[in-house]
Amino acid sequence: MQITKYGSNDVSHVIYFLTCVLLHFMEAKIDNYTGWIQKSDHLIIVPELEAILKESGFTVLNFMEHRFEPQGFTAIWLLAESHCALHTFPEQRKSYVELSSCNTQMYVNFVNRFNAEYNSTS
Repeated sequence: MQITKYGSNDVSHVIYFLTCVLLHFMEAKIDNYTGWIQKSDHLIIVPELEAILKESGFTVLNFMEHRFEPQGFTAIWLLAESHCALHTFPEQRKSYVELSSCNTQMYVNFVNRFNAEYNSTS
């Protein structure tokens, strides 16, 4: 049996090679969803969206909101998996929702739940 001793330079080459192999197979990817809904009351929408986020598997790290005068509202959920934002336009009776996610399965769950809640044709 032969034992090979690696010098520090050899180990760094192995680490570099393995890092290159891993990076080749790992892809940085963000899924993005945007949609309009036909309601603008943030007191109703915020809890609905938060429930959809949690039911989809997202982890809410923080929440921030701002009310505009004379009208309008923006909310942002900071997620462990990226973020979600809500922008209301009361003068047009609609709101804009956007989600960015680095977890494709949670993203798909969100889109399905969001569409079932806000874009159903029934």
